[in-house]
Amino acid sequence: MSRRREQGIGAGWKDTFGILRSPSLGAILLLGLLLTGIFIFWQLTAYTIYDLILGPQLLVSISGFVHDVFLTSAGRSLIVLGVSIGFVSPWWYC
Repeated sequence: MSRRREQGIGAGWKDTFGILRSPSLGAILLLGLLLTGIFIFWQLTAYTIYDLILGPQLLVSISGFVHDVFLTSAGRSLIVLGVSIGFVSPWWYC
């Protein structure tokens, strides 16, 4: 769509669905599935880290969550571990 607009060609709804005729449709769908899988894996990892460090209790309020994360040693551990795993995880996919 951006390319069409740069060239001064109209970009309507009909043109939007032109991707369905693209020879790259399979690769685009595969990339979308791969990114969805990575996102779900990261969400499960983040939930597991949170559950292991701060426990399975439900959140009472946003202010309680902010207090638990930023003002307790367990919260600081959660931040350090989460950031560390997030930093290392891109190399697992290579």
